[in-house]
Amino acid sequence: MICGQITSGVIDRIPAGGTVNVSSKVILGFGSTQFVVHGDEPFGSADSRQQGGKLYLFYVKVNSGGGD
Repeated sequence: MICGQITSGVIDRIPAGGTVNVSSKVILGFGSTQFVVHGDEPFGSADSRQQGGKLYLFYVKVNSGGGD
């Protein structure tokens, strides 16, 4: 990866059944990459999801269904 190796942020609230669009700073590079999302809820439950993808200069393809 050339630049934009790590982008992070906090989404304060997602309504039940809702969706949120997320955008990042510029990501440039070639090859495999990983996307990780971590969620916490106020009553102590937490979960993470890791999704593989590929970088093609400025185009990012996220693999459907997880995996590399």
